[in-house]
Amino acid sequence: MSRLYIYCEGSTEKIFVDKILIPFFKSRDIAVQTIIAAKGSDGKKGGIAQYSQVKRELTRICREHPHEHVTTLIDYSPVFSLPFEYDSAGTIYDSIVSREHAIEDNIGLPNLIMNFELHEFEAYLYCNPDAFKIYGKVAPVTIKRIVNQAGGPEMINTDVNTLPSKRLNKVITNYTGSKMVNTTKLLEHITLEQIREECKHFNDWLSRLCKICVD
Repeated sequence: MSRLYIYCEGSTEKIFVDKILIPFFKSRDIAVQTIIAAKGSDGKKGGIAQYSQVKRELTRICREHPHEHVTTLIDYSPVFSLPFEYDSAGTIYDSIVSREHAIEDNIGLPNLIMNFELHEFEAYLYCNPDAFKIYGKVAPVTIKRIVNQAGGPEMINTDVNTLPSKRLNKVITNYTGSKMVNTTKLLEHITLEQIREECKHFNDWLSRLCKICVD
């Protein structure tokens, strides 16, 4: 059995890994362990302030587990600045892959498989509008409209007031104030297959992980 470490930006990502990803990887003989980012000198868990933090923590994890694979679940938005060049041309998918590969090159450790969530973790919750029936009859209609207007869950834009999580505040009262509870509820009604079908970048990442970890 191979082992995969997933460096998560916060607790909602960890819930997602525990409920959705671990059963999938277990069926492929891949053991998963989550590591939540540490924020600040007080060691408080969750949150990423800048690239230097990501580099420091990923470098440590990769060096502690040189014969195992390390990947990430980090929001692409808001994008923290990178102190090196990357290719921002092409589609959003081209740009995000370019950033991921640039970070892998900058850290320079062969067991790192960099991954951004496009654009924010909450995009995955939009993959099954019917999951929102638990919040009333209008909720699924609102979610479906947001997805259609954006062109897909991963395309929901990154303006400070229209991020996937911010939009959910208009569907779920105080979503951002009770993320863990609401995320857990919604994931009971969302399948990995739905997320893979709706989210190209996520599916590409999962396929890459399976190939690398199984081989």
